[in-house]
Amino acid sequence: MKKTSRDIWIFYITGASIFIFSLFFFVHPVSSYDSWFHLFFGKYILTHHSIPKIEKFVFTVKGVNWYPWQWLSSVIFYLVYSISGLKGLIYFTAIMGGISVFLLYYVGWRIFGVPNGLNFLIIMPFIYIYSDFIVSRGFIFSVLMFI
Repeated sequence: MKKTSRDIWIFYITGASIFIFSLFFFVHPVSSYDSWFHLFFGKYILTHHSIPKIEKFVFTVKGVNWYPWQWLSSVIFYLVYSISGLKGLIYFTAIMGGISVFLLYYVGWRIFGVPNGLNFLIIMPFIYIYSDFIVSRGFIFSVLMFI
């Protein structure tokens, strides 16, 4: 079915509303202990200009070979934190979650042809469920790649 200009406008208005609405659910205090590790690890990488291959931070496995596959997200989180503080990190994480919800809405509308109203009804419970998973960890970037 061909999309009319009215459908496109409804999509953008509804999509923007979903994005803004999702921010209310995704803005919450840092609750994951791993978030602090990622900040420390990002600072370490930027300070030493290298990615450690041996575990130096966790005392239970100190000295073990290790490949930090989330190193880039740690650097990004630390840069956001150093520029805008803890609130900036919280908002950045919420915006990344909002973008992923909007992209999911877009895929439903554009690729699968789900009507705007039905797509809206599908996305709303997803926002509520997804809000518990929006934390400052590397997988929030992976979610964007898999949508």
